[in-house]
Order: sequence, then C-alpha cells, then structure tokens
Amino acid sequence: MDHVLITAIGPPEWVRELGKSSSETSFSVYVGKKDDVIVTLAYPSKYPDKIWSLLFSIELGSEIYLYVDKMDRTMGEIIITLDLLNKDNGRVFIHPEVDRDLFKAMVEGTVVEKYGNFDGEASSLRERLFEIPPVEPKGGSMVVLDQAFSVKGVGTVVLGFVKEGKINKHQEMLAYPGGKRSVIRSIQIHDKDHNEAPIGARVGLAMKNIDPDDLPRGSILASANGNFEVGDELEILVTISDHWKEPISAEMRFHLSLSLQFVPFLIESIRSEDDSDNKIWKIRSESPIWYRKNDRISLVFLDSKSFRVFGSAEII
Repeated sequence: MDHVLITAIGPPEWVRELGKSSSETSFSVYVGKKDDVIVTLAYPSKYPDKIWSLLFSIELGSEIYLYVDKMDRTMGEIIITLDLLNKDNGRVFIHPEVDRDLFKAMVEGTVVEKYGNFDGEASSLRERLFEIPPVEPKGGSMVVLDQAFSVKGVGTVVLGFVKEGKINKHQEMLAYPGGKRSVIRSIQIHDKDHNEAPIGARVGLAMKNIDPDDLPRGSILASANGNFEVGDELEILVTISDHWKEPISAEMRFHLSLSLQFVPFLIESIRSEDDSDNKIWKIRSESPIWYRKNDRISLVFLDSKSFRVFGSAEII
C-alpha cells in the first residue's frame, strides 16, 4: 500500500469533497483511498484564527494544493508563509472570479509564482491525487505526533504521521524532546493492524514504557540514527519578510514553529553574519525543542496587525 501526505489549503466545502474526515485537532485530516493508494490531506481548519493551524498543515505535506477563491489579507499571509518556508513543491487553482492580474502581482517573486496548475473540481483532483508518487524513504525512522493519550487495557496510544523512513512493530524508538526510550507494541492504519508503516502514513501506535505526559504535541519518535538535538538555546540565521516594517531588537519575544512544535522564545542577542546583511539571533525558547542543524523554522508575532509570520530562520 502506497501512502501520500499532502497539504490542502482552500474553502472548507472544497476540502470536504476530497476525502473522508478522519480527525481534527489543531488541523483537520481527510483521507481518500483507491486501490492500493491512500492519500492523507492535512487541512488548516482552525486558520485564520489560529496561525499554527496553517503552519502545522504546511509542514506536514510533501506537496501543497492551494485553491484561491479570493484575494485578501488572509491569502497574502498564506503566500508569504509558503514563500518564507520555501515550499516550492505545489500547485494552484485560481477561481474564475479572482482577478488573475492581482494574483500574479501578489505572487511575483515568491515560490507560488512557480506552482503548476490543477483542476479545481474535486472529482478531477481526487483522481490526480491518487497518481502522486509516494516519497522515497531515506535514512532512519521518524514519526511526528499530534496526540498522545491513555487507553484502558492498552496503555499509551499516539496518533501521528510517518515523516521519514518507515516504522515496524516492536521497533525501539527514542522520544524527542523528552528523551525516553519506548517500543512500538502495535501499529494501526485507519483502524487496521499492520506490522509496518511507510512514509506518508497516518498511524496510531500503542507504545510501551512511556506515558502520554512524556509526549506533548509536536514530539517525535525516532530511530537512534536521526541526528536530533534537544535544547532551549539556539543560534539561527534569520530571513525577514519585506512586508515586516517594525524594528527588532534583543529582549523581544516571539514564537517559533518547527514541524508541530509552537513555542515562545526570547531574542537574547543579534549580530551580523560576516560580510553579509544577514542577522544571527541567539534565542532562548520557553521550553526545550527538538531540532536538527539546518532545519528551517517560522518566526511568528501573534499580535501583528498585518501578517503574523514575519520571517524564517535556519538553525546553525
């Protein structure tokens, strides 16, 4: 069975036609199945009220499907976010009532400008989704978690997405950022037991020797060879959006988003990179996060009067 995990951004009535509702937390999950292919869609159902709903959905998908039905500040924020995170693997549908010249002007110079097109009719798109090739697994195993809870008679159960490699029943995993070791007791995909799960699969895992409190949202379960680090002090190489006009200085507080982690942080210091206008920030997050060198994070100001995602940064 092949699994494909994509991001769908557009009107809720359109997304509901693409698959069957599976779950809803900070975002919604829809699923479609045909023959030996399962397509899982991450949809930012709490956006625009909750910016992390958009960020989490964007981070999950291997490909972006953007349905443009209006041109407003919300669409501007979506385009800026996709560009700052360099989400260049995507397709766009522009509703006939949308001013194409205005859209062209808004996306000029962004990754969205290079997106291919897709047919906005849900029935046509469903067929297109089943033709997307699955991502080839590389390296070790990694599952990103959006829920963890206790089930009587079973123990700790987690829901998440296989983002790297594949996982196997009885495989030992290391939890980040908590640091505890655990073993996969069982794997379920859409309520059916499996001995393994490939990249792209939405999974429910029963885990041994770990409690739900050890696995807050955004935690990962990974094999030992994943080169993950945990910390609350980071140095990041920052890119600020041209749309951000406010001065930034040490002692300011913002939020960062990495995968399904969304954490407040304090800027401790700012310096210039050698022979460059780029800035390096030393930051301290409110709680430890997991990360890898060169991971890209979103920089968020929740009280912004315009676009809340104002920059991105590479962990150095």
